[in-house]
Amino acid sequence: MPRSIRYFVAPAAMALSMCATAVVAQSFSSSTFEIPKPERQTFVPAGTSCGSIVLTQSTSQSITAANSVSCNAGGLHSDNSYFRSFPLAADINVCEVQFGIETATGASGTQPVTVNLYSGTGAFPGTFPGSYTQIGTASLNVPDQAATIFPATVSGLATAGSNLVVEVFTPDGQTAGNSFFIGSNASGESAPSYLQAADCGVTSPATTGSIGFPGMNIVMNVVGNPGGPSLSVGSAQATLVDQCASNPGQANGVIEPGETVTVQVPISAAGGSFTGVVATLGIPAPAGITYVNSTSNIGSLADGNSATATFTVTADAGATCVTGFSLPINVTSNEGATASGSVASQIGESG
Repeated sequence: MPRSIRYFVAPAAMALSMCATAVVAQSFSSSTFEIPKPERQTFVPAGTSCGSIVLTQSTSQSITAANSVSCNAGGLHSDNSYFRSFPLAADINVCEVQFGIETATGASGTQPVTVNLYSGTGAFPGTFPGSYTQIGTASLNVPDQAATIFPATVSGLATAGSNLVVEVFTPDGQTAGNSFFIGSNASGESAPSYLQAADCGVTSPATTGSIGFPGMNIVMNVVGNPGGPSLSVGSAQATLVDQCASNPGQANGVIEPGETVTVQVPISAAGGSFTGVVATLGIPAPAGITYVNSTSNIGSLADGNSATATFTVTADAGATCVTGFSLPINVTSNEGATASGSVASQIGESG
């Protein structure tokens, strides 16, 4: 079956400029990559891993193929920022932002994305960024993927009566060869989606409808806890270290049968400072995994800061390859604040 490529016509100031073989000017256009079928993927906002509150303005969590645009040349994006503004009736300690990805294709298999949190009482976007304060940020390396909702661990306290503004920023990927289209659908939203891309003439956040793309309803959710001091587990930013001095060839990022690895997980504080912070792996250990060091004493953790909890585990020598497992993590403090999360991985790799 022949494949069609959809192009959106940008406003006159951002006209699409093309020649026979290449796009030679920045323009707003949609992805030409195919999302694996089914072309609409439906998701339910999470929120139980780090927080009990989910804020969303998205009527649907579906990601629709060829629905989003970015300011790009030949599919490789320039600086693009995607925003939502959430008016708050109560305080919230943010622990995670979830954003849709239509397609992400990096030259090296990953690409940088930054998530920023801002708080302010002035109108958005009219008084942004001048009257707003940045309350949280997270720098991510997003692996190649399509039709997904990506969880980003980021913390910040926003108070009742303010607007919580979330920005997903994709830095210029043209030199590196990166392509990113945020996930969206045309199913409706309770408040506008915003896009900013100076290279296409949009120098401040503008609604997607006002620049010609009313059906681009960005999928974005905020997860958090009620106002007050809280701890959170950065499950999405966990890393695996399998370096072995006696066998450097095993340092391949894969948990292999019989191998001992280090698991590192960020623990964050928001809304207050904590002492006696301890992170532990949940009992019992997953099948095929033996705990070597299941406790990480973090100590004091100041408001707005993060520290790394470090654990050591061994994959049993007789474990079956390509077996998935989840490491449960529990955090306690002298002040009584607790948090929980989990890190998913597998023994061996597929393919």
